[in-house]
Amino acid sequence: IGQTNQPAERIWRHNTNRVKATRNKGPWLLFKIYFFPTRAQAVQLERYLKRLKSPKALIRFVLQHPTSIQNLPDNSPSP
Repeated sequence: IGQTNQPAERIWRHNTNRVKATRNKGPWLLFKIYFFPTRAQAVQLERYLKRLKSPKALIRFVLQHPTSIQNLPDNSPSP
């Protein structure tokens, strides 16, 4: 989960062990991309998704928002 304006480059960096936090934990794949008009909105969603309690909750979120997100969630995900 992260935000960037170059997703292909970011995945490549993760998969070639150029990112310390994810080194030797891949391979990584691109699962979903959402586009936002501002970086602040992208960061808001990133923080929300990183606080979800399980991979199932993340998958549920993506399935409920397949193409776009009209209203950004607050930073307190429900259980």
